[in-house]
Amino acid sequence: MAYLKPQHEAFAKAFAASPNGAAAARAAGYAPSSAAGQAARLLRRSDVILRLAELDAEDEAARRGALAALTGKLEPVYDAALLAGDHDTVLQAVELQARISGLVQGGATIRPRRSAQGAARDDAGHESFLDELDYFDRQRA
Repeated sequence: MAYLKPQHEAFAKAFAASPNGAAAARAAGYAPSSAAGQAARLLRRSDVILRLAELDAEDEAARRGALAALTGKLEPVYDAALLAGDHDTVLQAVELQARISGLVQGGATIRPRRSAQGAARDDAGHESFLDELDYFDRQRA
């Protein structure tokens, strides 16, 4: 860990949380009138840059841990649905894992959409998608 003076550390943490130099400098206790200049100077310091990289790596590790925990919670649902032959729930679990991981966003889906009456508009994609997931191989095992 890069060692910084307390005020520099406070700046680095504030900047890592919200990358606005002047705001981070003010949060670290620098005078509002000189905050922008202090931020510019601090952001040129190698020790501050190193600390920002460390903080970024810590945040990324925490994010990856949270992603793993959330997607891991869906594994029992996936496994139970797989054993029960519940294709829609299998696909829902996979889609949720993909959304949590950021692989599927917005209105995109990996499952057929439901019509206004609640019936699936197209079930043809289920089997081909499950084939890609080795669903049927896992069923035979």
